[in-house]
Amino acid sequence: MTEEELEFRDQNDYISQYRRVIDYFDAACLGLTATPALHTTDIFGMPIFKYSYSEAVLDGYLVDHEPPYLFKTELSQVGITFEKMRK
Repeated sequence: MTEEELEFRDQNDYISQYRRVIDYFDAACLGLTATPALHTTDIFGMPIFKYSYSEAVLDGYLVDHEPPYLFKTELSQVGITFEKMRK
């Protein structure tokens, strides 16, 4: 697809196109994701099995990490605002 074609695609178009491909083939479909998006259940249906990060840590498959340090700055507290330009 060209960049112009990608600009005009929306979420519903993406889901319907993907769903059409899956439905076309008469085969079992297995969807795996570590980062589920809102459209994941629209395409694959509701999950039949979930394995969480904390379960994987407890089972010894992943190593837990410390939470990141949070540095507070004026920018992170106040944000950026822009004034309307004058002509």
